[in-house]
Amino acid sequence: MTARIPTVLDADALNQLSKSQILLASMHENVILTPHPAEMARLCGESIERVLADPIGIAQTYAKRWNCVVLLKGTTTCISDGIEVRLNTSGNAGLAKGGSGDVLAGLITGLLAQGLAPLDAATCGAYLLGASADTAMDLLKERMLLARDVIDAIGQTIEGV
Repeated sequence: MTARIPTVLDADALNQLSKSQILLASMHENVILTPHPAEMARLCGESIERVLADPIGIAQTYAKRWNCVVLLKGTTTCISDGIEVRLNTSGNAGLAKGGSGDVLAGLITGLLAQGLAPLDAATCGAYLLGASADTAMDLLKERMLLARDVIDAIGQTIEGV
């Protein structure tokens, strides 16, 4: 990854990255990794129990080691560039479904395209995803929440910010 183009890596990209220490070593400050705890455990070689026990420390340690931004998804999402740590508590259990990570990656990518710095784009993207899920929950039940419902709520969420 010699080009310094802002890049968001999620899902299968993270699975491939976890197989190559060379790729991990080539990360740069414009790369944002968005793992859930199991993906983070594979990336860093730690147990999932360790990741869950210290998500703030894990996100900060590996963001610093890999010279990138790590957005570790969870009930409290931990976002770090290796120096600063930011926490996001917006959202609900309805986000623990397929497609939510894709919406998050799209939000972050859109914010990067508007010129936000990677740490800021990751932070704002995490907040917008969670707040939009909360907005959508006003109309639906958690078990019924789909990624498209979150997308539909983004505009209303932004208007309310």
